[in-house]
Amino acid sequence: MMMDLKFDEPYFLRNLVIHPIVGGNGGSFLTVDEARQAGMLSINDTGMVEEVDIDFGGGGNLFILDGEEILGALQNRVFNTSMIATEPVQRRVPVTCVEQHRWEGDRIFSHSDVVAYPSLRSILASSVTRSLKVSRSFRADQKAVWKSVKNTLKTFKVSSVTGSMHDAFSTLKDEIDRFVEEAEFPENTRGFIAVAGNKILGMDVFVGPELFRKLRKKLLRGYALEALTRMSGRTIPSTDEIKDFVKYLFSRDYLKTPGVIEGEELRYSDKKVAVHALKKGGEVIHLAGFPVK
Repeated sequence: MMMDLKFDEPYFLRNLVIHPIVGGNGGSFLTVDEARQAGMLSINDTGMVEEVDIDFGGGGNLFILDGEEILGALQNRVFNTSMIATEPVQRRVPVTCVEQHRWEGDRIFSHSDVVAYPSLRSILASSVTRSLKVSRSFRADQKAVWKSVKNTLKTFKVSSVTGSMHDAFSTLKDEIDRFVEEAEFPENTRGFIAVAGNKILGMDVFVGPELFRKLRKKLLRGYALEALTRMSGRTIPSTDEIKDFVKYLFSRDYLKTPGVIEGEELRYSDKKVAVHALKKGGEVIHLAGFPVK
């Protein structure tokens, strides 16, 4: 799979180096937050850790981002992969728990303003790809996710009774908000590659600037949290290394599978990278790629 990516000039965002990806003029999509606020979408717990119920009444094209967090219900979760719905739909969709020590509450999820940090999204991407190969299911490695959350809480010395990823974001809110407030993307930005220290953290590319603008604050909070673990060291990957990363992602032999709701997924993972893309009508709606630890 290839995408025609055009990069703008990279810039420092505190200790992140952002390589904006510009261009694209894809169609209009509703985010989870927009659809919920408009009364078009409800998300409810099923009583099973790995699935939630969504009820989308239509009225637009819905986009759900991999790693996007939903709060409350019986425990906080994140969506395992990106999804789209262009028609009304009621469906159970795959999620993973990011709050290990709670199983109580009601069945209704509430708003979250974060997307999981890149290394956790890498775990989702690689383990879901393995699951699709073995059992044709979009199931993630729950133990690996819990371990990642536990290590993140430990790194930041965050006390969380329920082992919640969200507690790390809440505790570090002021630091994370500085990244979001200082970000200045070109008007036609559709995504970016982010680098911190000597490591590429990940890449997100959307069908067009409109969808990116709606999700960039959520995305940046995830990348900012990870950047805060890499405050020391200033060795920046070269432009050639960035190009090699992109070239490697796009030159793989992708696994093709139907999307959870609509469209087609293209996925690949190995010991170096994990990447997944969601296509609809021949157009890439979202692509995300991450290094694998």
